[in-house]
Amino acid sequence: MPSLACAHAPEKTTSLCSPSRASYLTGQYAHTHGVLRNNEDSAASIPKEIQGRSLVPLLKGNPAGWRTAFLAEYFDPPRYPIPGWQAVRGERWKYIRYTGLPGMDEFYDLKADPHELKNLVADPPVAATLREMKSELERLLKETQAEQHN
Repeated sequence: MPSLACAHAPEKTTSLCSPSRASYLTGQYAHTHGVLRNNEDSAASIPKEIQGRSLVPLLKGNPAGWRTAFLAEYFDPPRYPIPGWQAVRGERWKYIRYTGLPGMDEFYDLKADPHELKNLVADPPVAATLREMKSELERLLKETQAEQHN
């Protein structure tokens, strides 16, 4: 594996090339992975269309306020018969809403069912958790200004 040290400062143990290193590790451009600066104080200069924030507090062992779930989306292209969906995944639960197929939602307990074989969307014992995940999906869609479907 090639060295991850910066060419202009190979003796440094902390990255002076955070955006480049993140691009190397993720295979994405900086505007996609969100690592745009080398220091924590640069958040004010990050463009508003970038959905991300500094990892420095998390890497320093301060997980307070860090997200516990993430949003995933698939947009149905008009030329293909694949339904679009929006999903939220937490540490234990995963909720999927198909944007063009009302009533086809999926809800899984990833701890008890890691292969997602049993859809719990109509299971009364987990109804409160399902409501929480639906609310989290709506919150994430609003936070990212994503298109919402019901």
